[in-house]
Amino acid sequence: MKIYPKCLKGKQSYVSSEGHWLPCCWLPNFGEYYANSIFSQAEFDLTAHSIEEVVANDAFREFISTLVKDPERAPYTCKKHCRHETKSTSNDLNQKVSYE
Repeated sequence: MKIYPKCLKGKQSYVSSEGHWLPCCWLPNFGEYYANSIFSQAEFDLTAHSIEEVVANDAFREFISTLVKDPERAPYTCKKHCRHETKSTSNDLNQKVSYE
């Protein structure tokens, strides 16, 4: 299985009602996953951190690394919505996030 993270292509970024940034709008639709995920942690709170700080934090880099290097461990919603390659946009995070 291969995942093509749309969140790295500048697609579907989302801010929750609590002010937490998520890489896409599909993740909060999986309530149990979201409630227990890294995205509900303080590092993703845009009222306390800039978007640059959020996408540079270790938790997000590890999440992206899992999507790219170990997609079998990725959340179901990523497997479902990011299984097809998409084109980049001008907001391409691939050039801004280091997950190596």
